[in-house]
Amino acid sequence: MTTLDEYLKKLPAEIREQIEQRANELILEEEALREVEKAIQSIFSSEHSAVGTVVGVTSALGRSIYTCGAVSEDSVFEIGSITKVFTTLLLADLAQKSELSLHDPIDALLPKSVAPPTHEDGSALTLLELATHRSGLPRMPDNLKADDPRNPYANYGSSRLYKLISGLKVRNAGTYEYSNLGVGLLGHLLSRRVLDTTYDSAVRKRILKPLHLYSTGSKVDGLVQGYALDGTPTCAWDCPALAGAGALRSSVNDLLQFVEAHLGLIDEMPLQRAVELALSTRYSIPNGQVALGWHISQKAGTDIVWHNGGTYGFSSLCAFSISKRLGIVVLRNTNSELATTGGLQILAQLLEITSA
Repeated sequence: MTTLDEYLKKLPAEIREQIEQRANELILEEEALREVEKAIQSIFSSEHSAVGTVVGVTSALGRSIYTCGAVSEDSVFEIGSITKVFTTLLLADLAQKSELSLHDPIDALLPKSVAPPTHEDGSALTLLELATHRSGLPRMPDNLKADDPRNPYANYGSSRLYKLISGLKVRNAGTYEYSNLGVGLLGHLLSRRVLDTTYDSAVRKRILKPLHLYSTGSKVDGLVQGYALDGTPTCAWDCPALAGAGALRSSVNDLLQFVEAHLGLIDEMPLQRAVELALSTRYSIPNGQVALGWHISQKAGTDIVWHNGGTYGFSSLCAFSISKRLGIVVLRNTNSELATTGGLQILAQLLEITSA
């Protein structure tokens, strides 16, 4: 009887190398997955029985999903500011289809009753500045006065937004300042003024349906209860005017699909040109770069593209290495920085293993 080694020796060298490479990949994958599972249990164990974590890892070898605590891989979470990279992908899609330009001033997209905000030199704010946090708009609107402090954006409608920005003189043009107001305004302008629809409908038509993300939206079934750090149940958020900054909810499989679209792991990907535009438009900032919505940092010797999110009862992370075609998603039903710090720690660990 011919042994496996003898059989392999009879194969052409090229075929034998491919088999050996795949075997080594599987060994690395098994080692990596064991390390991920141990790290998840160590990092994300919670003292509150109702709090849970879902971690998804994706690569050219496939997906792996891990759960810890009182959630499942089908659970839906508020994803907070990860919404922003859906908003900027919407912008990229409109731009690459020549429906607008990244450099368009926002003036023409505002109602005639609203005096356009300007920079101190009188120049107009642009869509690109809003998408890259370089408009000079502050992090939060200063006329945000919540009727219910548990749901801070619920009563912030377009009239308050327009009143705030009308005739506003903005300082620090071109300087990076992370702005919920800026990206929220971007989402409002793209959906209401360009596409004449709601933010949810615009994103659903242009992003979610093409990518088959059916558990993502501002109103989707399966949302788990969120909790504050002390274990107190929290209220779900509503974001009427600033939906583009943080209104979306999603599941681990949908966000893995979203990450895979950015890693080139989806065949015949319908938004390929928009994704390329979103990732390639970059500016240097302290400690890294900013693309259209995404932040880029160095980790384990490679560029990590990432965005995190947080609401009062949820925290999340999407992060990936384009060069290694490796990504991670972390979703938690509590507001904690651990989703970001723990997720990036696991991704760095995976990068070190796969680079060995």
